[in-house]
Amino acid sequence: MKRDTLPLLWARGLVAALAPWKAILLALLLNAALAIVVTAPLASRLHDVLDARPAADGLAHASA
Repeated sequence: MKRDTLPLLWARGLVAALAPWKAILLALLLNAALAIVVTAPLASRLHDVLDARPAADGLAHASA
């Protein structure tokens, strides 16, 4: 075995291990973006619906 073979194999293994990590991080980022895109309109609509209820007026003006 050559002397420089082990660091070369280590470097190639490290580069090969980065490919799955990039895919995992990309999937997580896409998942987070999709969650934001889907939940933002739902949260806005939920606030609109709950603000229109009579109980919301009492809660808004309640003393803390």
